[in-house]
Order: sequence, then C-alpha cells, then structure tokens
Amino acid sequence: MLGGATAAAGLAAGTSLVMLAAAFFLFPRFDAVKSARPMSQVLLRQMKSGEPYGIYPRLDSTFLIYTGRFAVELDSEEKLRAFARSPGRVWILAQRDDLAKLDPPLHLREVARDPDPKGGYLLLTQE
Repeated sequence: MLGGATAAAGLAAGTSLVMLAAAFFLFPRFDAVKSARPMSQVLLRQMKSGEPYGIYPRLDSTFLIYTGRFAVELDSEEKLRAFARSPGRVWILAQRDDLAKLDPPLHLREVARDPDPKGGYLLLTQE
C-alpha cells in the first residue's frame, strides 16, 4: 500500500515540476509570438497623446487591454482607407494577411511588426 502512495506522490511531484518548468521557460517564448503586449508597448511608445489608433479588420480586445485606450474599429476596407486619410497622424494595427489582400495597397509607413509571419500584426502610420 505504501508503494502505491509513494508512486502517486512521485508522479504528482514530477508533473508539478514539468508544469513549473513550462510556466517559467516555455510559455514566455510563446508570449513573444502570440501576445499583443510587445506590439502594444511599441504603439504606446510611438503614439502622442490624443493620436487615435485603429485595428483592421476586426477589434482585438487584447490590444485594448494592453494599451488601456479605445481603438477605432476598422471593420471594412472603406473605413480603413478613410481612417488612413484622416488629418493628423493616425496609427493602424492591421493583420498582415488581410492587409496584403488590399487592391490597391495602402501607402503607409511600417513602424513595427510582430513575429507571427502569417496572421501577425503590422503597426503602420501615414506620416
């Protein structure tokens, strides 16, 4: 009976160690690829007070959380193009694959890109 309890305790301890290792070493590596935090930090460093930003093609709530600011919802190509023509500087977070489908393409300056090569975000501005 004691052998079974010892084995169960050993298994539980081993599982806990694997989970702790994943939490401290593996998950932070995914954070750089999947998290909106790094791109939000770049946006906040670049943006001046009062400058708006929009998200295309759909709002991503993680950017709202990490920036602590409201975003303009750019849920259509027409809204995106109108926002890009706005007077003053505006910022656009656009998913790379959706932006590539635009014809004609938008002529915006790329400020930053996240590490996800397919569906990742680009940070753009028109100035």
